[in-house]
Parts: sequence; structure tokens; C-alpha cells
Amino acid sequence: MVFLAVTAEEKGLLGSEYYASRPLYPLARTVAVITMDGMSPFGPSRDFGIYGTAKLDLLDELKTVAKRYH
Repeated sequence: MVFLAVTAEEKGLLGSEYYASRPLYPLARTVAVITMDGMSPFGPSRDFGIYGTAKLDLLDELKTVAKRYH
């Protein structure tokens, strides 16, 4: 598991592009990426979005875990 905090995203995804070109592990071994972009001033959120090529079994697991907190 790798936790990555990137910067300069407003300037053109500079941090993300840097990591993508110099990953710690081969990108082909990446199972999932969870992005938490900014904090909501309106309190906890109850929705999420999936973009790109989602692995549906991972989505099912996410839903199962999320139900524990509702």
C-alpha cells in the first residue's frame, strides 16, 4: 500500500505526472487509486464517484464497507 500526497495539481497535475513517470512499483501492479480531493465545508459526504476502468469486485467491497458507517 502506498500513500501519496501530491501537489501542484492546479498547475497541471505536476505531482501526479511526476509519480506516473517515476513510480515506486510498476503501474501495472496498481490495484486501486483513491483520491480525496479537498475537504467539504458542508460536513461528511454520502456519495462518491468512480472514474476510469473500475474493478467491479473492488466496488462491491467498497459498498460493503461503507454500509458499516451508515
